[in-house]
Amino acid sequence: MKVVPPIPVVGHVITDEDVGFPVDFVPLHQMNVDRTVKLLVDQHSAHLVDRHINAMDRIIRHYQHGYLMKDLVSVCKILNVCADRFQTEARYLQPMYEMVVLTGKPFLMERASDEVSFNRIVVESISQLGYLMRCDSSRIREAVCQSISSLYKPLKNNKKLLNLKAITATYSQQVIEDSGVADTLVRSLKLVQGDSCATLDILRALNVLTGSSAVNAEHTIGTDGAFTLCVQMNDADPSGGLLLFLTVEVIWNLLENGDVTRTTVQLANLSCIGALREAFRNLFLSGYSHYHRQLRNDILVLTTLIATNHSSAPFLETSFLRELVLFSTFQEVKSHNALVKHLILGQNHEDFELKKLLMNILVVLSGQQEYLATLSDGKLVLALVTLVEPLDGVRVPQQWSPAQTEELQLQALASLCTVAPLCLSDYFSYQVSTRVLLFLEWCLGSAVYKGEGNSFHGYGGRGTKRAQLRLGVRFLRSITSSMDDLVIQDLVDQGCLATLIGVLKQFTTGIDSTYDECDVSIICDALVTLSAMCESDVHRKGTFGTNGVDIILHFLNINPKLVSGGLGYSKLIVCVIESVWCCVVGSLTTENYFLEKEGAYFILDQLHNSQRSMSNLILGCLLDLVENPRTIPHVMTWRSPDTNRNAPSILIGLWRTEELAMGVVRDNHGVISDTFKPLWTSSGGS
Repeated sequence: MKVVPPIPVVGHVITDEDVGFPVDFVPLHQMNVDRTVKLLVDQHSAHLVDRHINAMDRIIRHYQHGYLMKDLVSVCKILNVCADRFQTEARYLQPMYEMVVLTGKPFLMERASDEVSFNRIVVESISQLGYLMRCDSSRIREAVCQSISSLYKPLKNNKKLLNLKAITATYSQQVIEDSGVADTLVRSLKLVQGDSCATLDILRALNVLTGSSAVNAEHTIGTDGAFTLCVQMNDADPSGGLLLFLTVEVIWNLLENGDVTRTTVQLANLSCIGALREAFRNLFLSGYSHYHRQLRNDILVLTTLIATNHSSAPFLETSFLRELVLFSTFQEVKSHNALVKHLILGQNHEDFELKKLLMNILVVLSGQQEYLATLSDGKLVLALVTLVEPLDGVRVPQQWSPAQTEELQLQALASLCTVAPLCLSDYFSYQVSTRVLLFLEWCLGSAVYKGEGNSFHGYGGRGTKRAQLRLGVRFLRSITSSMDDLVIQDLVDQGCLATLIGVLKQFTTGIDSTYDECDVSIICDALVTLSAMCESDVHRKGTFGTNGVDIILHFLNINPKLVSGGLGYSKLIVCVIESVWCCVVGSLTTENYFLEKEGAYFILDQLHNSQRSMSNLILGCLLDLVENPRTIPHVMTWRSPDTNRNAPSILIGLWRTEELAMGVVRDNHGVISDTFKPLWTSSGGS
């Protein structure tokens, strides 16, 4: 048998370095860190400080590119020993500081599986790093905060280590989130009270951790982080406002990435609202730079979020509400308060946004009954209605540009829709109805005005006065929704019925398919307002007259195909039917004219083509209309233009549809099974 020579096996690996090829890798030799730990804690060598320092210096030089994951336990033991000893032996401070700095570099792994194998160790090590904030040393605290920030958002390292690889940024962020170090940083704020530098370092680290992480945000909120941060935002700050800026940034991160409700709950208390008031007031009165104005607006938005989620927060007890009203109205209402005596808002973007934000927060706070007296004392309604003046394009207010004036005017109208029904005494005192009706006359007039249409409230008003018209009619709808007899009578006495009919008449010249969402909104609001004014007064229904009936008939004859096409046409049909019910039915003169113009036919057309959810409204209107004897012949004569069905057939079909939906039981001959309980359903209930 022929012997096959064995295949030679190479017992070693030849690297590029062995054959002289250039390499970019930095070798990292093995080092036993446990020996240094033993040197520090052993009772026979615990007093050899010089040897301790030398051993730690060797570790620092060896791991200048980052610690191995397997050595993190030993490194943390060394740091904890140094933390306990540097108070009595100052020489431990410098090497401890340098070792903490190195923890900010990405940890190194020898195998791809190290991220899984040492995950628990890495998490515990980062937690131990956060516990070093207990050290009474500003350098150590600064190094801890910077290391945590650097580890969470590591910089790209161009150094390549032989047989080693740095952990990924994603893994680094995950272990920091699992460690709960954000919780530790929040708790350490109480330890560093009075140390502004350490406080700033902690805030910088929290800003990095909570900027994009919901987990870190929840950890921060879980330790009352929002409250802890807010109450110290006005502490002495030699940095010139950086403390306040970072505090607001972190709280914003908590709102964006954490639970908004839990965050605002922590802020809705006397201490936090007082701190926000002080910060806002100082920036409002003495902040003149672009940076300060932005920060001031951020605080106001933050306060608005608190008011939106917890309107019962102590804005009244801290006098914050009174100051907000003052700052919002001092330009329109003359005040002798010393706070605003020499205060001027410019045309810059930040001051303009501030004006809008102040109106917005006062509208939010007006939902609380106990705040209305303060709003009334501050003459908020007067300030808002002062902005509602015709814009003739010639007279331009000194403090705002034409585009800014239009935005403020529209927001003031929108604000009045909410505030005026709650402050009816001010509504009458400042003749708000007269001013708004005059404003609507300007909107309906022939004066040329090209609206900018820039703001949210300016939707649909580009190049026209439609935005002003829409909000003016919306205000009338809002104020009549209070159903106050004095309010409605005041509007009727000033010719509001004729004004609204004039508004609707503008939309009867074209075809209904040309209406956009803004047009439909104006029409609906005008119809609802007319319904509220005419519902309970026969004389007003007579004043509504033939002109009003003609307009209603135009909208009642709308193409049924548009109802299901969006843009709010279904809402328009509901408003038209309601206006027939409230403005026509009940007055014999208007009813007869309505019937002469085939109004009953139009109602039956809508009943035939309407959705099931609208049938009850149309049937209710038709039921009251048939009390007029002239209605019955119209109903019996009507035929569907599509199917030639008559009214009884349509009504029976509706009855059967309702029975089917209710599950009424019938036998094989179509007779109701239980004649004593005819609406008794198959499920056993009516």
